[in-house]
Amino acid sequence: MIASHLPAERPGRRGRPRIWPLRRIVEAILYVDRAGCAWRYLPADFPPWQTVYGYFAAWRDDGTLARLHAALRAAVRVAAGRNCEPTAAVIDSQSVRAADGHPGLG
Repeated sequence: MIASHLPAERPGRRGRPRIWPLRRIVEAILYVDRAGCAWRYLPADFPPWQTVYGYFAAWRDDGTLARLHAALRAAVRVAAGRNCEPTAAVIDSQSVRAADGHPGLG
């Protein structure tokens, strides 16, 4: 499900050819997210941390991760029998108070 949302390798692309499968890159990103560790502490069976972080940063900057998140959220909501887009939000009173005192938000 995730692969269809990742950028495809462009034909005629310049630079180094892809060495690591995108699946391993995604697994490494998910490992860092789940473990809460620094990129440098990825276990040795993953691609080098510089490679993984490079993909993560590129996908973050070009909107790939945001689009992937939106698609996964919609799929989970549909599977639960809900509308694919949320229709309400919850803001607690502390968030509202903090926004009132912030010069850029109030």
